[in-house]
Amino acid sequence: MVSPLNETIKPGLTTFSLSSLLCLSNNGVIVQSVSMNFGSLGVLSINPNQTGTINIPNEGILNFIATVTYTNGQQFINKSRIIVSSSGSNNRVAGADPETEPCFSEVVSSTILFQGYDEPQAYKGINTVNYYYRNGVSCNKTKQTINKPIIVVDGFDPTNKRLAEKIRTEAFFFVNQNGNPDNLGTILRAQGYDIIIVNHPDYTEGTRTIQTPNGPQTIDRLIHGGGDYIERNAMVLVKIIQDINAQLPLGSTEKIVIVGPSMGGQISRIALKYMENNNINHNCRLWVSFDSPHKGSVLPIGLQGMAKAFSALFYKADALLRDQINSPAAKQELIHHHLSNSELPAGAPGFFDRYYNYINTLGWPQNLRKIAGNSGAHNGAQQNPGFTCNNALHIHSDAGALTIITDIFGVPTVSDAYVKLSPSKSQVCCNTAYIKMLYKGEELINFTQFAQNNSTIYNQSLEMLPGGFYPGFKEITDSLKSTDQVIFNSKIDEISWKRRKKGKYPDVTKAFDNHTHIPIASALGYGLGPSPNPNRKWDDNVSQLNLAIPCEGEIPFDGYFGPLTFNTLHDSLFNDQALWLLDEINAIPRSFKKQRTVIIQADQNNPLLCAGQTRVFYIPNAPAGMTYTWSTSHAFLEIISGQGTSTVTIKHNGPASYQGSIYSISCQASGDCYIINNITPFDIYVGIQPVQGWYNSPYNPSEPLNPSAPLEFNWNDACFGQYINTNMSVWPGTTVTWQDAGNSGGITWWQNGNNITFYFSDPNAYAYFSVTTTNACGSNTVVYRFRAVSDGDCGGPPLRMSIAPNPANDKTEIFLYESNDKNRKKEIFEIRVLDKLGNVIRKIKYGKGTTSITLDVSELKTDVYLITVFDGIKWTSGKFIKQ
Repeated sequence: MVSPLNETIKPGLTTFSLSSLLCLSNNGVIVQSVSMNFGSLGVLSINPNQTGTINIPNEGILNFIATVTYTNGQQFINKSRIIVSSSGSNNRVAGADPETEPCFSEVVSSTILFQGYDEPQAYKGINTVNYYYRNGVSCNKTKQTINKPIIVVDGFDPTNKRLAEKIRTEAFFFVNQNGNPDNLGTILRAQGYDIIIVNHPDYTEGTRTIQTPNGPQTIDRLIHGGGDYIERNAMVLVKIIQDINAQLPLGSTEKIVIVGPSMGGQISRIALKYMENNNINHNCRLWVSFDSPHKGSVLPIGLQGMAKAFSALFYKADALLRDQINSPAAKQELIHHHLSNSELPAGAPGFFDRYYNYINTLGWPQNLRKIAGNSGAHNGAQQNPGFTCNNALHIHSDAGALTIITDIFGVPTVSDAYVKLSPSKSQVCCNTAYIKMLYKGEELINFTQFAQNNSTIYNQSLEMLPGGFYPGFKEITDSLKSTDQVIFNSKIDEISWKRRKKGKYPDVTKAFDNHTHIPIASALGYGLGPSPNPNRKWDDNVSQLNLAIPCEGEIPFDGYFGPLTFNTLHDSLFNDQALWLLDEINAIPRSFKKQRTVIIQADQNNPLLCAGQTRVFYIPNAPAGMTYTWSTSHAFLEIISGQGTSTVTIKHNGPASYQGSIYSISCQASGDCYIINNITPFDIYVGIQPVQGWYNSPYNPSEPLNPSAPLEFNWNDACFGQYINTNMSVWPGTTVTWQDAGNSGGITWWQNGNNITFYFSDPNAYAYFSVTTTNACGSNTVVYRFRAVSDGDCGGPPLRMSIAPNPANDKTEIFLYESNDKNRKKEIFEIRVLDKLGNVIRKIKYGKGTTSITLDVSELKTDVYLITVFDGIKWTSGKFIKQ
């Protein structure tokens, strides 16, 4: 058979080469030439170890007829095909070529070789460097002078489908605040920046030995740069950074900016730190790590298991496993890799641990500002909640246990494939992949995979953690309808392709499209800062923290920005994040201070302070690196120690007999770490508590209780026939005791905690109560006098008495009125004047129609009197002072 080694190529001039090492035969014949008939495009003939070029202008599936001629004159003819797509590659077995879309493109090789973990020797790396010059500079495929360079290092792309133009249009894309598509790269170029995109192409470097029917053969060694060892690409970047700096105008003081999305963040981190360690000037002022896996990345182990199970029979699964999942970079980064053969999350043996031990030992670049963008929710919101150990993907065609997807000569081929997310910690273990396939009664696949979770650093499923997501499940289901395939691993593979061509697809039940790819903990490097928090979990809510600030130092970055309450597509920008990055590139760093809400607490939770005592007040979990300024609301409260810190000691300097009050202690905070506003003042209960309370009077459901002072007549009116309840002010640590101090009878009462409930059954009843408040500072006692009335809400509108003038020495006018309306006067039938001892010293009756009287008080002694007025229904009282 004849088949191209590259499944997909780009439109344009395409060069085919025929290596004699790839001309394999099991009958001893030798290939003389291969002729490929492309129809209207022409015929291309190639001899072994030669090349030929043909122009293929259009995209699509290109069919051709290949004729192999042997040296003995025999020929072999077969049909073949190749996919022509702008995302393809024309350099599968040749050196990398410059790209065509940028203003200028060049190929750069590293001068520092790197030996991979499983390689026999060190090899150089190759990247393409693609220039998009600032506005106003010619874009004509020639090299121009750069002014303000921003280097963007591409990430994981082992099939090289993402070329510079796609990176430029997609990596910088965002939707602006007006809801319109926008591009950060376009904005930066308009501001005078040169965008330089570093891509990792396919190329050949060195040789390798393969086993053939004719014995061992040596062939060119193909490197998929986008999935190659991260360190090798980093060594290429070292050379690129040096080249870019050399292009700056003579005398320029401009420094470069490096943006590393995804794996590009790993490549640039290593390159910059390598240069610092080897005294190579990188001249970089800002390094942006964007959703880069500093602690590893995630591809659901169930999806890996499905690719592994199908790889022997299906070419696309084989290519996914070989070129992507088993690529060096994926083996370096994936937290749980199928090659570990472990139910617990474990990386590829000899790759994951080795890589992360290396970069953690290497450390972080220091001579620049380093910031991180991330795509995961800071509040800990997980992906697809509720689906751990449940079906994320089920490929089937009916509800039965087995799925009929083809029918060949009346003999069914049946298949069933389940993929589930790995378990949360509470679930411990579950089945993450189950694949079974029968063909003509023969069992071709019977694959089962399990996963466990005993993590101490996250509680949710590894594949549901907050972080940048990737549509892995969508890609799998989309591929089930794809007809872009020219290479088949088996008869079943080809039959399935033919059915897809006819629009016959397997049925799919898909719970969701996305899974976690870069956990926020990995993108921000939880625990890799100068002050790691050993209790930090990967699914914690950190929205109220700033992990980058010097006061916390949990992560190694000087600043970071990401979504607070939602997860976004891995490596994508949203509006606020794009504006943050724009400010940072323009050397306008955002304040990394975060709002914090704090409270003041008292030592032993005791806010009472007696004369001469001290008490400690503090802010629990106070942020460090702050200056705390304390103040009190009264001179009796002296701050004797701790001013400027989060803990102070207060002393009560007032007299021991001081009748208490509620004062407060306040605090303000400032510093480099947080913005702390509106710290609520803390109430301090100072001294002996005064007696104070309220009750449901006829006029007010919360009437202040009026104590009976010596030589004064202060009554508290209480509705006859209703339950009266008091509501006393009680400080922490204070008790209130009520005692009967005399009554007229006709009253029932009882104490409820610090309050009483009573009931007047006699309309003329009265009662005196002695009330004592007691705390650690001493006691206070007052007397409350209650009398039964029918005023106010007891029945009818409440009455008020006007006595004016008051005080008076000759005459005073007295009248009653309803509520607060003095124009609504009530009739007066009797008036009594009582002295302070309650003795009636004057009593006057009036006829119907009297609404106002003038009382002669000239003969009364200078003193305080009580005047009571009867309106024919109830008595109303008021205090009068004789001068």
